[in-house]
Amino acid sequence: MQNPALLVAAAGVRSRAGGVVFVRCPHALSGPYGIVVESIVDTLERRGRVVRFGTGAGVVPPDVDGAILIGTDETPRLYPLVLVDAHEPPAGVSAVWTDRAAGVQSLVTHLRERGHRQVATIAAAGPGGDDDGYRAARELLDRADPPTAIVCAAPQFVDGVLRAAPHLDVAAYDESGVGPLLRPGLTVARPKWADMGRTAANSLVNLLEGAGELFRERSLNEILTMVNAETVNILTSKDDD
Repeated sequence: MQNPALLVAAAGVRSRAGGVVFVRCPHALSGPYGIVVESIVDTLERRGRVVRFGTGAGVVPPDVDGAILIGTDETPRLYPLVLVDAHEPPAGVSAVWTDRAAGVQSLVTHLRERGHRQVATIAAAGPGGDDDGYRAARELLDRADPPTAIVCAAPQFVDGVLRAAPHLDVAAYDESGVGPLLRPGLTVARPKWADMGRTAANSLVNLLEGAGELFRERSLNEILTMVNAETVNILTSKDDD
């Protein structure tokens, strides 16, 4: 990926196809958002757009032709706009976002398809952690009908669950998708980050060219596991809008 600091284009500069696009991501680029930004920038440049990149929250320049804002619900109405991974994308704005609930449900479905009939899900209102996962798993195992598989709604529960129930199938919703690399045998669901970036960029260019309409899509989730030392996609799930 190019260094985002080098993606700044001077105000008013136009590519041959016409159009400067502002891309803002106020979050760290070392994880999934880095994949999103790389995909967006690559797609925009392939379609002849100049990219101006920003990281500061609330910074939206007026002198561009369109914008893609990542990880925010902010909706400046200065020009065509696409939101990526907004928590609750407002109506009337083009957006592509992750569906975490669908990701967790896809893991439950996957485990049931593998033959499990008692699948439990561990989640928490707060951030949770290793001890929370351990305690929740122990409570489940002490029931008269203990589960044969456990789905963790967040990756921070995984280590505790594995300590408490090493004999069970364990899966987790993990946006980074690195779970199978760190714990071979662990199955995870994650958003298709690169696809989200491409979809957002193409949707914005279509709007700028007058060939597109309001676009809203909850992102596909993909399920990954470790097979023969390679992480592979074994299932996709889509929750239609």
